[in-house]
Amino acid sequence: MFRLIAWLGMPIVLILFVLLFSSHGVTQNEATRQVRLFGFSIQVSEIAKVVLVAYISEILPKGDKKRAFKKIMSLTVFFFIFILPENLSTAIMLYGLSMIIMFVGGIEVKKILYAILIPLLVGLPLFFSSPYWPSELRNSPNSKEYAQMFPEAGFVTKTLARFTHRVPTWYNRVFDDEVNENGEPIDKFSVSYVRENGQESYSQIAIARGYIPQGPGKSKTRNYLSLCYSDFIFAIILEELGIFGAVALLMLYLIITYRAVLIAKNCDYERYAYLVIGLVLIIIIQVFVNMFVVVGIGPVTGQPLPFISDGGTDKIMKSFFLIATLIATAL
Repeated sequence: MFRLIAWLGMPIVLILFVLLFSSHGVTQNEATRQVRLFGFSIQVSEIAKVVLVAYISEILPKGDKKRAFKKIMSLTVFFFIFILPENLSTAIMLYGLSMIIMFVGGIEVKKILYAILIPLLVGLPLFFSSPYWPSELRNSPNSKEYAQMFPEAGFVTKTLARFTHRVPTWYNRVFDDEVNENGEPIDKFSVSYVRENGQESYSQIAIARGYIPQGPGKSKTRNYLSLCYSDFIFAIILEELGIFGAVALLMLYLIITYRAVLIAKNCDYERYAYLVIGLVLIIIIQVFVNMFVVVGIGPVTGQPLPFISDGGTDKIMKSFFLIATLIATAL
């Protein structure tokens, strides 16, 4: 079954990527991450994660590690390039996931380090120079205003903008200034700041209210936090259940991780061990990324909280496929 997912999943994901960059792509919050088909929205990156893990688990157990590294990197880079323009955090998570599984699978550390350093050497200069790019490259060519703002933009410029228009947004999220243009400290609870940065501000308000737990279903901040049901649901959990409820939730995720490690250690076949490790890494990495964002440790990424956040594709891939795979492998 997993071999079928690995080999049939690749052309399916390719087709979905093509649709994502066509008229079937759904744009929300200035990012196109979903494909609309037959009335359903499909998060392509979630399917790509599972396909990548299934592919790696099929390739790694084979004897030639050098050849395995080339094959895995080819698919990883392919997925990375298609996901990166609209979803930096997911692209980095997918790339890191591949590196971790290859490290566990015995690929040379030197090769893995090269695979990490080369994208950094290419990407960091582009990232830090993004505030100085022409306006044509810092706006989405899919927006209605683009043609009016840049009537002379050609095909090459629009194609480049398709891959670069989100970079200034990432830059602003990473380098969130603590002072305003006059050098004065920014009051992150002021009305003007809350209006411009609603998600982060209201999540911090929810967390502050959680010092005295409000009780299940008694959150008031959810009426103002627009993504309280998805990306920032952990803030509502903190508000309603307090720190003890949040710690209890984290312990449940860690128990799933611990059980997955035990399953992987007891697997009779190497490919199943890699599959289990990869699938549980998808869950636990996303858990920590989501929690770090909500509590203000990291920049806003748009990563949902597994099993809890609203989202069809995410819930199906994790709640049904990932957990069902862990249970099936344990039997």
